[in-house]
Amino acid sequence: MGYAGGTSVNPTYRKMGDHIETIEMDYDPQIVCYESLLEVFWKNGRHDRVPYSRQYKSAIFAHNNEQLSLVRKSEEKYKEKHGESYVEIIENFSFFVAEDYHQKYWLQHTPFLLKIFFEVYETMTDFIHATATARINGYIRGYGNHKELELEFPKFTWPKKQQQEILAFLHKRDL
Repeated sequence: MGYAGGTSVNPTYRKMGDHIETIEMDYDPQIVCYESLLEVFWKNGRHDRVPYSRQYKSAIFAHNNEQLSLVRKSEEKYKEKHGESYVEIIENFSFFVAEDYHQKYWLQHTPFLLKIFFEVYETMTDFIHATATARINGYIRGYGNHKELELEFPKFTWPKKQQQEILAFLHKRDL
């Protein structure tokens, strides 16, 4: 989670200036192609509506000319189906990481789970950068269920005790 697309240096949540609140995603192109990520973007949002503020505007940040070309092609496909697109396409940008309290929002607002995470991760930096925290933050928000998470847990190499506690918590929520 962070900020990009604006002109101010070192934005914060309270002083974002003209930046857009966004995420930075690392991916392995051997596993998933950029076009697939764009498909997910276009399927998950209402990009045909005027945003009520720049902070929450839909945007795609292209790192190079190849990505920029693919973004523009994907936007054209979207427009064919939906008409207008209010997505801003931005190149030549800097990404600024948001403050710690703004990271993994749903986990940080679920004290029971946060306690479990800090049994596994020693520092806030470890917590913020862990794939498991990103995935479970999504599950807490409602993107998936405990059965799907159970299939993912072997990838995280977590102690069984913490896995069982998290799954039990999410199972109760899913009922």
